[in-house]
Amino acid sequence: MNPRQLSEPMRGWPLLVLMLLLPIWSVGLFHRGIWMPDEPREYAIGFDMLTQGDLLIPRLAGDPFLEKPPLAYWAQSASMHLFGVSVAAARLPNLLWALLAALCIGMLAGDLAPDNRRTQAAVLAALTFATMLLALQVQMWLATDAPLVAMTAAALLSVWRLMHARTRLPQLGYGAMLGMSLAGAFLAKNGFGLLVPVLAALGWLAWERRLRCLMQWPLWAAAGWFALCVAPWLIALVDQPDGIQHLRVLLWDNLVTRFLPVNASADYDLGHEGSGWKFLLRLPIYVIPWTLAWVAAASWSLRILRMPSRMRSAVRFCVAATLPACLVLLLSRTGRDVYFTPALLGGSVLLSLWLTACADSFSRVDRLMLTVTERAMQVLAVLLAIATIGLLALLGFDRSSLAAMLASAASVLVGTYLARQASDPALRGIVGTTGVFLVALGLFEVAVFPMIDRAENVGALVVHAEARLRSGRVALYCGDETIRATLDYAIGLRPQNVCKPSSVARLLREHADQEFLVEVQSPASTERIEELFPAVDTSRWKSKSHASAPARLADLAGLDLQPLADWSVTGGRRYALYGRKPAR
Repeated sequence: MNPRQLSEPMRGWPLLVLMLLLPIWSVGLFHRGIWMPDEPREYAIGFDMLTQGDLLIPRLAGDPFLEKPPLAYWAQSASMHLFGVSVAAARLPNLLWALLAALCIGMLAGDLAPDNRRTQAAVLAALTFATMLLALQVQMWLATDAPLVAMTAAALLSVWRLMHARTRLPQLGYGAMLGMSLAGAFLAKNGFGLLVPVLAALGWLAWERRLRCLMQWPLWAAAGWFALCVAPWLIALVDQPDGIQHLRVLLWDNLVTRFLPVNASADYDLGHEGSGWKFLLRLPIYVIPWTLAWVAAASWSLRILRMPSRMRSAVRFCVAATLPACLVLLLSRTGRDVYFTPALLGGSVLLSLWLTACADSFSRVDRLMLTVTERAMQVLAVLLAIATIGLLALLGFDRSSLAAMLASAASVLVGTYLARQASDPALRGIVGTTGVFLVALGLFEVAVFPMIDRAENVGALVVHAEARLRSGRVALYCGDETIRATLDYAIGLRPQNVCKPSSVARLLREHADQEFLVEVQSPASTERIEELFPAVDTSRWKSKSHASAPARLADLAGLDLQPLADWSVTGGRRYALYGRKPAR
């Protein structure tokens, strides 16, 4: 399966993928505001990089933030420099990352697929990956995971093509592509970015008994390109004041200690600890709506691996790109669901290989799995349509939302028609069903995102409170990254953040008029519904009573501080300003 020797021309399929996926990507990226918990922080870092001009060290509210290298923030700040400061401009690179991931994973599936079904495999791989629940979240989320997935897809494609290149020029080209994509993965998510491509290459080569390839010059050339891209930033980072400490935070606290049970710096909070094996139980949810198809593809791959077949090497590559990284993540000290997204790339390619290789000869079980997958997507599409109608009835819609809905549906329907025409008869059902699901998903996004925006709009709360916050001496009490970031990018305020009663007492001794902004308890579920849907009567609904006031409020009350003002987001967070009331 040398990519230079495959027979079927692969032309036009990227346009089909774009017609099918661009509406979903566009609504998710440009039809909503900044959502918690991560996006306020990520946006603030990119905004700070643009306004302060420090391209070397990512900063959150002025403080170095080296949990991740700066690739995503470089892209965000460059986009805002070109197109103006806005959330849409900050998210524009995500559209490019999503497109790059879809194109690379599609080309890889085309290289691995049977000769006469390369185009179908490419379209199916891009569609199955981009429509999985976890991948949808990553592609629309303003964070470092989107560039990581794109660079991982490029690295996997590079590994396969480099190992099948037979002449010097392609070896040079794919070696450079591999080195630069690995560097991009590192600069997106630290050494964690190398996990999937490196384990995939090592596992596959060992399985194929080709480990001697590791000593050949193309891979060393790739390593040279990697060093050439990464070393300048690392050297410049070390050359900064506190450079060694920055490097320790980056490579020790945010890499080694996340995988191994060793101690981080005394003042460093790892977060996301104790992942255990809960993610294994969540995997069927991550790959919705393709869960049963994944099961069928895994069963087919076991059959292929047990018998001589021209597909065996391709299946081995997909398995090596998925299982080793998942095992490492399951055993690691910290974890989040989005960490698994790069490992799903290989599974999506495997799924496309199952669909295309078996299109003429589905077994009864395979046919049943495919039929159930189609029915599941149809049910999801109906549920999404019902939810969309309900939301529109409760909230109404404006002309821009209607235009977005019509444009999204039209693009997906045309793309679905063209994709069905290019597919084998056995695959037209799943392609058509996927198109219907995408239409329903796009309409639901247009309807639901404005409601979520209302509950997530901490920026509006901060702007509303700006005059009061600037009129006094204000510090944050146990402020999280969300409020710190929002205060910074929304009104340019960077108050001191303390989280101990002793620190509060010290500030009060220094300044008797010191005030503290603190998050108070969230509203009950019925209150949230009433605020978000005023037309809904919740008077007869049972709701859990409010929990006791958070400990941080008790800390402030214990120092004779009282609430002076409060602000809230509709159906979301609430903040209060505590201080000493002036004597009358």
